[in-house]
Amino acid sequence: MEIPNGWSFRLLVLILIIASFYYKIPKTIYLIFIILCVLLGVIAIYGGLTKDTSNWPNEFWRWAGIAVNSLPILAFVILLKKKTNKQMN
Repeated sequence: MEIPNGWSFRLLVLILIIASFYYKIPKTIYLIFIILCVLLGVIAIYGGLTKDTSNWPNEFWRWAGIAVNSLPILAFVILLKKKTNKQMN
């Protein structure tokens, strides 16, 4: 079975993030993992908004993909907000 383009890198990032829960990984490396997820999400969202709509079975799946790929961006924003609130207090 061949992995679709881009999925192998996403799978690698996901495995590294899951491994970071079980092993002590420095925060800078963890932050790099999160930034990679955000970049992958931005790339996927950009593709969902700019590519031909015939790439998806229907509009629902196109917007569902955009919504799912916006989750890493939302998580990163929440993380930044928590960090800045913690530093201000």
